[in-house]
Amino acid sequence: MPKPSLGQIFGNNASVSATGELTIKFSDFSNVGWDTAAGTTDAEKWLTAILLKARAFSVSNTDQLPNVVVQEPYPGLLTRNNELKREYSYNVQIYVTDTGTNVPDPDLI
Repeated sequence: MPKPSLGQIFGNNASVSATGELTIKFSDFSNVGWDTAAGTTDAEKWLTAILLKARAFSVSNTDQLPNVVVQEPYPGLLTRNNELKREYSYNVQIYVTDTGTNVPDPDLI
C-alpha cells in the first residue's frame, strides 16, 4: 500500500528540497483550527498543529495502512500553575520491522 504523501500529513504546499529541507506552510493548518499567524515561531504551536493534522489523516485514512497512527485523545482537566487547564493525551502508534531496539528507526517506517 502506498505511504501517505507529504501533503496528507503536512499540507498541500509541503515540499522537501534536494538538500533535505522540509517546507511547510502555516496556511495549510487552518483546517485543524490554527487560524492566526501570531505565534508561527512558537514550536509548541507547530507541534500541536502537526499532531492534529496527523490525527486528521489517521481518521480519514480508508485505503492505506499507515505505519504511524494517532489515536483519539483522552481529554481531562488538571490544575497547572494554579490555573485549570484542559489536557489532551494522544496515543501515537509507530509500526516498524522488529530490530530488537526500544526506539523506532525512521528508516524502517
